[in-house]
Amino acid sequence: MNSLLTSAVLAALLSAAPAYAVAEQPRDHRTTVSTAGLDLASTKGQHRLGLRILHAASSLCETPSAADPLGWKTYIRCRDEAVARTDAQRRAAVASAAAQTDRTIASAR
Repeated sequence: MNSLLTSAVLAALLSAAPAYAVAEQPRDHRTTVSTAGLDLASTKGQHRLGLRILHAASSLCETPSAADPLGWKTYIRCRDEAVARTDAQRRAAVASAAAQTDRTIASAR
């Protein structure tokens, strides 16, 4: 199941071709964010996944030149759009993890 989450989480990043890349030419950027080692049923695990997503999205967008006054706005917009495209898959991965830990096993005497 974890390998499914790894491949499913952030497929939106796979199609996150920043519309604001250098020279504004569409490019096909792809990356995968692993959920390995994360307890997505916990707040801490969800936060760490968010950081992994943010880092991956940041790496997909061109880092602006210090001489480019609009560069940081473009970079932040690109990064934020890439992160936003992952939201549904991130929520699905968290819900799946929560569903697996919500199972209650009880016995009656």
